[in-house]
Amino acid sequence: MQELEQAIDGVTLKSHPMNLGKGAAIKTGLQAAMEAGFSHALALHRGADGYVIAWGRNSSGETDVPQEAFGNVSAISAGFNHSLALKNDGTVLAWGSNSDGKSSVPLGLTGVMAISAGYNYSIALKNDGTVVAWGDIDEIPEELTDIVAISGTMA
Repeated sequence: MQELEQAIDGVTLKSHPMNLGKGAAIKTGLQAAMEAGFSHALALHRGADGYVIAWGRNSSGETDVPQEAFGNVSAISAGFNHSLALKNDGTVLAWGSNSDGKSSVPLGLTGVMAISAGYNYSIALKNDGTVVAWGDIDEIPEELTDIVAISGTMA
């Protein structure tokens, strides 16, 4: 896959295509990221102070970026009227619709390396290869270990 480069308002954005699946976001050290949800979009501002920018329909608060997402964010994921951000310290932020608990990040969730916002659920991949899910999603199979990538869907 080739690297794509585009200049917007004098800022050069680089894209490194990766096959992570629809809606998956993983810490990669990229300079910038974009994510499209059901009717909103997220952008991760480039640089060490990575912060989230959101726009689009705001029917459930999905574009009301919380103060905690104004810095130290390494990945983003947009779902069905909810948004996720992965902090540099391996914790997860969620905002927007909380139908079925999809924005209720489990207490004490740390060590996260990837996130994905689905329709009415959210999932996180931990550094140890295990997956954590919350919202309207079936229980995770016990044999689901040593995972290297995750992907949710809004279908």
